[in-house]
Amino acid sequence: MDLWKKGKDRVYDFAFVYEIKNREQDSLLLLKSEMEYRGYSVKMIEDWEQAIHRDVPPFAKTVVSFALHSKETMDFISQFVRGADRFVNLQWEQVYTNGDRAQKAEEGGTTGVFDEAKKAMHICWGEKTREDLTQKYGLKESHAAVTGCISLDFLREEFRPFYLSKEALQKKFGIDKYKTMYLMISSFSYGQLPETVINSELYQNQGFDVRAQVRIEVESQRIILDWLEEEVIRHPDILMVYRPHPAESNIKRLAELAEKYDNFRVIPDLSIRQWILTADRMFTWWSTSVAEIYAAGKGCSILRPVELPHENDLEIYEGARFVTTFEEFDRNYLGRDTFPISDEVMQKYYAIDKDIPAFMKIADVLERVLHDDEFKVEGYENLRATPVVTAAANAKWNLKQFVFDHEPLCKIAEKIAGDRIISPRGDLAALKKEFAYFREMAEKNHQDYDEMKNRLITLTRLSDPFRTRRTKEEPAEREETEGEIR
Repeated sequence: MDLWKKGKDRVYDFAFVYEIKNREQDSLLLLKSEMEYRGYSVKMIEDWEQAIHRDVPPFAKTVVSFALHSKETMDFISQFVRGADRFVNLQWEQVYTNGDRAQKAEEGGTTGVFDEAKKAMHICWGEKTREDLTQKYGLKESHAAVTGCISLDFLREEFRPFYLSKEALQKKFGIDKYKTMYLMISSFSYGQLPETVINSELYQNQGFDVRAQVRIEVESQRIILDWLEEEVIRHPDILMVYRPHPAESNIKRLAELAEKYDNFRVIPDLSIRQWILTADRMFTWWSTSVAEIYAAGKGCSILRPVELPHENDLEIYEGARFVTTFEEFDRNYLGRDTFPISDEVMQKYYAIDKDIPAFMKIADVLERVLHDDEFKVEGYENLRATPVVTAAANAKWNLKQFVFDHEPLCKIAEKIAGDRIISPRGDLAALKKEFAYFREMAEKNHQDYDEMKNRLITLTRLSDPFRTRRTKEEPAEREETEGEIR
C-alpha cells in the first residue's frame, strides 16, 4: 500500500483537504482505507501546514474538502491541488446557530451553498441539512447525499479497540491514581480569534453578533472555571480533565488552575471521542460534541451560567436542559448523567444508521462523483501552481515571517515605507498577530506520517468486518486497476 508516495507524474483519484487534525484526520484515514480497498488512490493535505510550508500541489481528479459553500471557498480549496475538476464537500460544520440557519438565501452566510459550489457534491449528516440545501438554496437533489456523520462511526462497538482503555489513558498522562474522571469539553473558540479574523467576510456574514458571542463566551468561561475550581477543592479524589477547543490556547487561568490543583488537568491531546469513551461524567457549554456523546450512549450536562441570545445558540440545543446556577451544578456533581437533548432532535441532524456506517455510504458517493460527468466543474484546475510559482510564494512568506520575528526590522520597514511594505492592508500589528496564529495552527495540526500510517493500518483492520458483511450481502464487482497510475 503506497500511502505517501510523492512524484511529479502521479495523479491521485482523490485529494482529501482538511483543516483540524483532531477533528478530521482519523475520519479521513478511515475513508482513505475504504477508498484504497476499492482500488483508488488518495492524498491527504492539511491546509494550515500547507499554507506556510508550501509544497507543489499534487495532481488529483477529485477534491474532498472540509468546507465548500461559495466561489471564494472553491478558490481557496483548489489552490492545494492541481488538475481537479470534481469537488465533494464533507461539511465538517453542519450544525449551526439559530441565527445562521435563519438567514435568507440572498443574505449569504455559511450554512448554504452558492455560485459554482452548487456543482459540487455535498455530504449531509441528516435530513435537516439536505432539506435546507435543496429547498432553501436550490441545490439539485442529486448533489446532496444523506450519509450520516463519519466521525460518529468511531463510537460503534467495532471501533472501540481503536481507543485506549480508561486505565491506559490515565497511565499515559500520569493521572492513574484517580478512579473517577470527569471531563469538561470546552468550546470557547471565539475569545482568542485575531481581530483580522473577526473582521473577515466569513465572520461578518454570520447570522449572529460575533462580538456579543465573544463577550458572552469570555464571561461564561470565567464563571464555569469558578464552578470547576470550587468542585475540585471539594472533591480532591475526583479528577477534572479540561479538554480545550483546538482554537483555544495560552489561557492564563487554565494554567493557574493546573498548577494549583493536582486533580485539575488541561489536556488537548487525542480526539474528543477518546475522552468521551473513558470519562465517568461530562460537561460542556456550546459544543456539537454532544453528538459524539449521544452516539456513545452516554449523557452530559450543558452548563449555561450566562444566557445566550436565541440567534447565538446552536440549533441542536432546541429544547435542551441547561444547568444555569452553581447550586444546581453542585447538587448534581456526584450524580449520574442523562442526555439533555431529545432523540427526535438528534436524528434530525444526524441520521445514525445502525446497520451501515457512514464511511461506506460516503465511499459510495465518492465513486459516483469520480465516474459521473454530472459532477464535473471547470475552471479550478490551478495549473499555474508550478514549482517556480510555489517557490516564489514560499520566499514571500518566509521574508514576511523573518521580518516579524525581528522587531528592529519591523520598525525599519515602517519608517521606510509604512506598513505597506509588509501588508497592503496597512495594519502591520494585526497582520503580525495573524501570522503567529497561522504558525501556531500549523504546528498543532502537523501531519506525522508515521503516526498516520500506523493508525491507517489499525483502521483498515477494524473496518474489515463491515466490508466482509457487505460482500456477503451485495457481492461487489470492481475492475482490477493494479499497476495503473491513478
